[in-house]
Amino acid sequence: MNQAFHDAMAQGYALNEPAIPIGSPLDGEAALGEAALGDVRVQVSLGVLNRHGLIAGATGTGKTKTIQLLAGELSKTGVPVFVTDIKGDVTGLGAPGDATNPRVIECCQQLSWTFAPSQTPTDIPASVLAQLGNRFQHALRAFTPQDADNIKKTVQTFPMTSFFDVGQEIQQLGTGEALVTVLSPNGVPTPLAPTRIGPPDSPMAALDPATFQQLVATGSLSAKYSATIDRQSAHEIITARIQAAQAAAAQAAAPVASAGGGGFAPGGGAPTATPGQVTMTQAEYNRQARDQERAAAAAQKAADQAQRAQQRAQAQAAAAQKREETQMLRTGTRLVTSSVGQSLIRGVFGTLFGKH
Repeated sequence: MNQAFHDAMAQGYALNEPAIPIGSPLDGEAALGEAALGDVRVQVSLGVLNRHGLIAGATGTGKTKTIQLLAGELSKTGVPVFVTDIKGDVTGLGAPGDATNPRVIECCQQLSWTFAPSQTPTDIPASVLAQLGNRFQHALRAFTPQDADNIKKTVQTFPMTSFFDVGQEIQQLGTGEALVTVLSPNGVPTPLAPTRIGPPDSPMAALDPATFQQLVATGSLSAKYSATIDRQSAHEIITARIQAAQAAAAQAAAPVASAGGGGFAPGGGAPTATPGQVTMTQAEYNRQARDQERAAAAAQKAADQAQRAQQRAQAQAAAAQKREETQMLRTGTRLVTSSVGQSLIRGVFGTLFGKH
């Protein structure tokens, strides 16, 4: 065992505040099967987990299970977690784990990790991207000269270490292993640690659909979130106001008729009447016409104001969307041109075409 490496890891990840465990450092000089330093725990303080983080690596290297571990550990501390799980990869979080799984038992023994299956977590997980504070880098593979060049660039973004060659280590990591560096409570990055990630205490496999739906239906959050709520949007409210104002304007502009169908004599003379009809004088007719004109003008003004408000809202929404698209394009360009981006792209295509 490299004692200097052992001491550096122990000191770098020692915390005197609430934290969640990630795994144990791997000592490259230790004997096979004893590489994990079971008495040292790589962990991250709860106080820095509100920072952005990145979990990256090639297909099949354990990224999803790292997310599952973090989500489960956060839930156990009472921190709500949310994940957009499009494929259902981490639905296992909804059930206690299987402590009799031989691979789980072996991993726990190597890490001196106590396996205690938990009850249903308080929420479901999530994470990702951007201004990185916490980083979990699973293995990268160099299949082309471009890949090798990207790995060199990736290596330059990690904290420096004299204990191992980061470029070699990043390609030799096995499934469930990662290079880890997180922020310490005072904001300083922790030493770069090749880490064997601990097993989550929930099933690693996705739950079958029937079991998953049963857990959702009987969960404590079902009463609040199971009902679909379709609130009226700002667009719908403004549109309704415009339509109401336009209807009022059309009604006010309708031809004026006497209360009983009476009218005026040809040539503008005195109002005419037939038996049973009620007529109005010229002055009454003029006054009613002016009142209706004012009502029509007021309704049209209200309609114009509502329409302008809708146009402003649409313009603001379009501008906001354009800003978001521009930012996403810039972020996407930076990500795609990085080694992490290349690895993620290969992972996506590997998933789409069934390659693992």
